[in-house]
Amino acid sequence: MKFQESENIELKRTLNKDFAKEVVAFLNTRNGTIYIGVDDNGDVLGVSNVDKIMREIRDIIRDQILPSTEGLCEIGSLLEDDKTIIVVKVTKGTKLYYIKKEGRSATGCFYRDGTSSTPMSEEEIDKCQIVALQEDKLGLVDIQSHGDGYTFDILKIKLRSKGVEINEKTFERSF
Repeated sequence: MKFQESENIELKRTLNKDFAKEVVAFLNTRNGTIYIGVDDNGDVLGVSNVDKIMREIRDIIRDQILPSTEGLCEIGSLLEDDKTIIVVKVTKGTKLYYIKKEGRSATGCFYRDGTSSTPMSEEEIDKCQIVALQEDKLGLVDIQSHGDGYTFDILKIKLRSKGVEINEKTFERSF
């Protein structure tokens, strides 16, 4: 069988440094599947030491991606042309997912754009965070801060959604 890369499929020869980025992009955008052991042409190469690589994948997903992806990633294997490939099925999440060491930044947040994983702009990150907050109905105390460019934008949005009128001239000073 020959595989073809598409918006919902990522083909990888080996497990590499971009793996976490690909998972984050699917989590933030759409359901997708990552095949490891398949080249860019869709030819099956297979992987050696399948158990070891599957453990590494599990560790990457668990330790390098925030928030928790529990229940959103399924790791398995498939025998194709007498070669074993690893299959990672990723379900779109409801939160803003990012690479832990990079935080919620353009180097940590990605989305799927066609067949590519693309860094999010600060504006896109803010929009995704707002949507996630509205969906999860989190309180402000539950939001982790990952930078020093603090603003009151999310607080303003939450207050406005509750019908509170805001005086832009005095708002920041008041808070």
